[in-house]
Amino acid sequence: IANMIPHNFALRNLNLGRNRIGPAGILALAQNLAQNASLKSLSISENPIGDKGGETLALGLLGNKSLETLYVDHAAIGVKGYRALVGALKQNFSLTMLRVLVSATQLSEEEAQLRDEAESYEQRNRILFQRNIYLLRKGAALDILLLPYIWEKHYIGVAFRYHLIRQ
Repeated sequence: IANMIPHNFALRNLNLGRNRIGPAGILALAQNLAQNASLKSLSISENPIGDKGGETLALGLLGNKSLETLYVDHAAIGVKGYRALVGALKQNFSLTMLRVLVSATQLSEEEAQLRDEAESYEQRNRILFQRNIYLLRKGAALDILLLPYIWEKHYIGVAFRYHLIRQ
């Protein structure tokens, strides 16, 4: 499945939950995820990927510009893996929801800070997306839409591609 991801332009949602995917499977998925431009939602919930898998998945998110929703509930990810995913979210401008299910009563102080940081990046991406849709509807030129990406030191070419896909 991981090897077909870069070549499939029709796939929008992929649920790989409960498939016993471990760190090795996540490596193949992450490498191919970076090359995909159509996938919007990915669930790898209830797979034992652990911190190593979380770190590997984070690397795939750095190269991906289309994924909007990622579910990694019950995936044995600890603080180290969660920190890597939040770090990737900081540089990923398409992901508007990263769901790593951790009970609020079980959160350590560091996990709570990571959750808050992730929520702020998700909110930033939702605001940028909504602002750009508004500007597109008003007939704005693409160079105006690229301003948030330039300000965030994001590549212009990626932002341009992002908006062509989003239309």
